[in-house]
Amino acid sequence: MTLPLLAQLRHAATDADRAALLLRLPDVVVARDALLLSTICTAALFREGITYVACRSAVLAAVRDGEGLLPPEVAMPMTASRLRLVAIARGEP
Repeated sequence: MTLPLLAQLRHAATDADRAALLLRLPDVVVARDALLLSTICTAALFREGITYVACRSAVLAAVRDGEGLLPPEVAMPMTASRLRLVAIARGEP
């Protein structure tokens, strides 16, 4: 299942397609293949994708507080990056 997703990302024709695929990736794929995902985004000159993968990786590695929440310095960039990818996936400027 994940190999087709990575192949689709590699062959995606537009940033909108790449954004939509990145938003759908399971955490386990991001954790396992972050470097490959970044490499694919770099080859496509998809800077927002590189940022998104870095933010997702930071979320996966972050220590939560006593209520299981992410520290704001991790949560806020993740939210901003996700919203940017949503806009790109929708074809918004």
